[in-house]
Amino acid sequence: MRLRLVSAIAALTLTGGALLASSAFVSAEPFDEPYVDRLHHECDRGERKACVRFGIILGEHHDRHEEWRHRHPEWWWWE
Repeated sequence: MRLRLVSAIAALTLTGGALLASSAFVSAEPFDEPYVDRLHHECDRGERKACVRFGIILGEHHDRHEEWRHRHPEWWWWE
């Protein structure tokens, strides 16, 4: 009986840790324009991780798209 209780507690602890880790991954990327601009330049130089992060930030901040299109047209090269 005690072994089952310990196993159940361990399973809950591992599940809770996995949930916390996954929620941390889903959270928004840090945002400030110099950071986003740096990601854009790194992406232009072929840094794949920078391209992914840059795309995530653009996707998460739909409310800023119009402003960014005017301030940083180079960020929207595919349009």
